[in-house]
Amino acid sequence: MIRDALVVGINHYQKLPKLQSPAHDAEAIASCLETYGEFRVHRMPEIITSHRPKIGQRTEVSTRQLETALIKLFKPDGKSIPQTAIFYFSGHGLQRNAGIQEGYLSTSEADPETRHFGVSLFWLRRLLQESPVPQKIIWLDCCHSGELLNFLEVDPGAQSGRDRLFMAASREYEAAYESLTSNYSVFTKALLNGLKPRSDGQDIITSYSLMKSVSSQLKGELQQPLFEASGSEIILTRSTSREAFLPPASNSTLDRLKQLSLKFCPFPGLKPFSENQGDFFFGRELLTQELIQNIKKNRFCTIVGPSNSGKTSLLKAGLIYQLKQHQTENQKWEIRYLTPTQSPLMSLASAFINPTSTCVARAEQLHQAEGLILEEEHGLNKLAQASLIDNSPTQTFLQSKTLLQRPESPQVLLIIDHFEELFTLCKDENQRQQFIACLVKAIQSRETNLRIVFSIRDDYTLPLSFYPRLFNLMNQNSLYVHGMNYEQIKSTIVEPAKKLDIEFEPTLVCNILLDIVGTPGELSLVQLLLERLWSKQILGLSGNAKRITLQHYADIGGIHSVVSQYATAIYEQLSFEEQQVAQRIFLSLCEIKEGMKNSQRRINKLELINENFSADIIEHTLEKLIDLRLVVVGKAKLCNVPLESFSTNNKTVETVDIVHESLVQHWALLCRWIQENQEILQRKRWLESAAQEWYQQGGSTDPESLLVKNRLLAAEFLLRNYPTELSTLAKEYVRISRRTQKYKHWKVALLSFLIPCSIIAGFAWFLSTRQDSQELANSAVKAVNIVKDLGMPKGAILCCADEIDSL
Repeated sequence: MIRDALVVGINHYQKLPKLQSPAHDAEAIASCLETYGEFRVHRMPEIITSHRPKIGQRTEVSTRQLETALIKLFKPDGKSIPQTAIFYFSGHGLQRNAGIQEGYLSTSEADPETRHFGVSLFWLRRLLQESPVPQKIIWLDCCHSGELLNFLEVDPGAQSGRDRLFMAASREYEAAYESLTSNYSVFTKALLNGLKPRSDGQDIITSYSLMKSVSSQLKGELQQPLFEASGSEIILTRSTSREAFLPPASNSTLDRLKQLSLKFCPFPGLKPFSENQGDFFFGRELLTQELIQNIKKNRFCTIVGPSNSGKTSLLKAGLIYQLKQHQTENQKWEIRYLTPTQSPLMSLASAFINPTSTCVARAEQLHQAEGLILEEEHGLNKLAQASLIDNSPTQTFLQSKTLLQRPESPQVLLIIDHFEELFTLCKDENQRQQFIACLVKAIQSRETNLRIVFSIRDDYTLPLSFYPRLFNLMNQNSLYVHGMNYEQIKSTIVEPAKKLDIEFEPTLVCNILLDIVGTPGELSLVQLLLERLWSKQILGLSGNAKRITLQHYADIGGIHSVVSQYATAIYEQLSFEEQQVAQRIFLSLCEIKEGMKNSQRRINKLELINENFSADIIEHTLEKLIDLRLVVVGKAKLCNVPLESFSTNNKTVETVDIVHESLVQHWALLCRWIQENQEILQRKRWLESAAQEWYQQGGSTDPESLLVKNRLLAAEFLLRNYPTELSTLAKEYVRISRRTQKYKHWKVALLSFLIPCSIIAGFAWFLSTRQDSQELANSAVKAVNIVKDLGMPKGAILCCADEIDSL
């Protein structure tokens, strides 16, 4: 059963007063629906923080974006119609009275002065009337300094066989308020309290119980909500605790999952494997064992690999899971996991405080931990040792800053995942240096029980090279996460299903492998595909079915359809500026071939940058597409040292690749862009490729590596007519080619003048030293003939002849 939700919270407005609570309200609703309602939630505006989606506090939402998302929610394409669809909106509401009163959900660019109000509730009513979704739910928490929305505007009318629940924060003549006792608005606070299971002693929350709860909570408030419901009760949320659904705890986790095999998916999709999914993590067994042995022998190790290579899964479902499974009395591990985030020192301190403490105690612990890290020479080691002390409630955290090492003392393993966040999220260079210095001191300390592992994308090893002490340690002991081979990918498909007594048809496995093996984003792609395939199996098979077939794969459209649909959904979530950059990125990743199928191409990141697309906006959008698994970044070797103007300290460049070639050939949106830009793409592709080759050869000024004659003329035509399409690197290539060509022409012209002049001067001197005029004349004629034989210009020959006549 598909349950979809669109949750919108708009704080940022261009012409209307900015708000504080909508984004916070919307994120709380989204989390509640995901946790207790089993909904697939689409957030707007969405940002990615620590590789997780979240409602953006300062990001805008346009009318076009909101309308597109509503259409996708209530009138989706294809046969996969959700059983239940929820739309939650928090932000400004506007009313327009131009003979007919009409309500609007205000989007970020709403401006009553220019008669732009946002999404029309009249349009939304028509959309709901035509929606095939059986269960429709609308929650509007709209507020403005004037009148509120007229809720009746969105009433689509009751229909047979359709269930619905509509709730608005207040009546059309009332204002909506923020709560004085929490960070939420009054209406959303009541909504959250009503949605959470067990809040009224209930395990299941329905549409009618929610109305009763919200009405009871807001009784006597200045604002009074409006409700409208029809049809049968709709189940909204329920308790998701495992004990409510699983057999008695005497059974193993695996046995309990087998009994729920059609309701439990062992494939995480685009999310990394978690520690709890270690039983279903296959394909990296050898690398996991190599990493474990490395950690046992050494105090420091680095995991390096391109994006989407599975580094986080290796750490969580591989390393952490295996260490905890095989702990003994003589080999115990105290594991601390963190990501740097924008405040790496705080993240480091937070990893060592007691998560079960009260808020006040946690704040005190955090303050002491940060102080110890910064003030002590070996603060991190002492923090690791102190974290092993079993404090009583009367003891304060870090009461003892030392711990005598005993043979049976556990080893503290500090895992720092996504180390590249130190450069992508942290903007404070001082804090970055302190964080790295702290790690280096901890590693080099002689007496410590601390071991450190961190993972980093290979395209961020270059920024790390500016911190030589840590960079040298990384080079001494690092493991590279390569792509998976045929057998490894096969095991990620077959083995998890076997554990749940589910069989994949051999022909299906073969087809999946043919579609996946060798692609840049193979691991994330296969998990996305298997998750969708598993969902199809849940919906399409009976409870006793134990086999997934090739027909199920065909029903979801194969990898081409799955990836294209996902890419479209991601593109629609981007802001307008990000969409422009994404279009440039994807078009650059396409190889356009006349009379042949288009294919993917790997590019140097420099190809994307020019005056109109700065390095910052390219980097920002790339990071978003990387997190969302649509592009893959890595490194490639250079042949020679690159140009100083594009300098780097080693012989590598950062590369970008599309996650799967099917996007180039089957993604309708990208195919349309290619068709619209095919002529210019074909014209500029050879120039960008030539510029990349020239750059990788060191930016030589050798005429053989530069543009000449017709190629230079064609390049100058592109530069003159399509300046925004070319990269800064391509423009530099054309500029240097033009300058070198001009220098060559000038040199030839100068030689053409100097050589005949030198010959004439030489013969003139020779003639002045001879007595026999006839002999002199004969010698002069020979000089003219020599000039002719040298192919000198006609003017030089005439000049010689004039000299002879003067004799």
